[in-house]
Amino acid sequence: MKEEENSTDPNVSTEPAVEEYVVRRRKKKRGGRQANLDALPQVDKVYELKGKKRFCDACGEELKIIGKHLAHRKIKCKPMEFYCENFYVQVVKSERSKCYFWAASSAKEFNQHNIAYFFYAASRGDEVIPRIIGPDYRGCLMCDGHSAYQQERLPNGTLEACLIHIARKFKEIVKIGKGAKILQHSKAAEAATKLGEIFHTEHDLSYTTREEKAAKRRLRLKPLLDEFYRFIGEIKHPIGKLRVAINYALNQKERVYQIFEHGELPLDNNHDEQLIRPTTIGRKNYLFAKTEAGAEANATWYTFIQTAKLNQLKVREYLEHLLSSFTWTESPVWEAYLPWDPEIQRKFGTQ
Repeated sequence: MKEEENSTDPNVSTEPAVEEYVVRRRKKKRGGRQANLDALPQVDKVYELKGKKRFCDACGEELKIIGKHLAHRKIKCKPMEFYCENFYVQVVKSERSKCYFWAASSAKEFNQHNIAYFFYAASRGDEVIPRIIGPDYRGCLMCDGHSAYQQERLPNGTLEACLIHIARKFKEIVKIGKGAKILQHSKAAEAATKLGEIFHTEHDLSYTTREEKAAKRRLRLKPLLDEFYRFIGEIKHPIGKLRVAINYALNQKERVYQIFEHGELPLDNNHDEQLIRPTTIGRKNYLFAKTEAGAEANATWYTFIQTAKLNQLKVREYLEHLLSSFTWTESPVWEAYLPWDPEIQRKFGTQ
């Protein structure tokens, strides 16, 4: 073997250089590589999460470190010595044990497009709503009596209340005493009947524009709604669940009457509740999302799937088309992939 020149020069360091070898993944018997690495002396290096990674994107709270996750391993060589270097990434979780899906959808009538939108958030607070539809939203929003729906959060929007939620509270009183004749003819039963007449009358309306619908509602529905509120207002000293139902209806009165100004508003949000039913069934099956990123991914896929259904698309074929069309190196023309695009309707429509 040829010796290196100037090998005896005292100014030249005699310490051998550290050589680094990266173990490439090959198809071998499973577990063999892992056992070989485990047999070497181990040196652990932990990369600490810094800056924004230590805080929850949704609520801003500092995350709790719950352990470490092995990211990758390297074999490094010293003169006559091998050791395995394990690279760990800290694993974190939110301090909140319960987070939420928010759902929004376009109305069934007089809309430009049929859309369902799911949004993951760590809370049910009123700060979430502007994040979903924007603080400058100027349209109408059907909602229930949840305290988060505040006009201050949407100063340019119009809030409307769901009549089904109002009727439900009176019907629940009657169901409690199912079989008891006294409750079948109670004030709660009579209130529920009066609200039922409103829905039956709405179903019989014929119209072609939102303005015509609003006008016919003022002519035929408003006297019925006025009678309902007169009736519950004259009930003396209600107690228990009846008082809760009456107070809820009175608190929502201003929002309920918006249906006489905005014909595009439905009487209830049953349409939206039907869209979120798969999330309820899914939650019972998979129980929870392991990470917040996973919950956000769930919301994204629910949005794709439910919007595709609303636009009468073959969901599986449509999703396969989306996934096969996008690459990381190209910027797609998003409008060409929307469910209501004529070409998308032609290829994947069920009608």
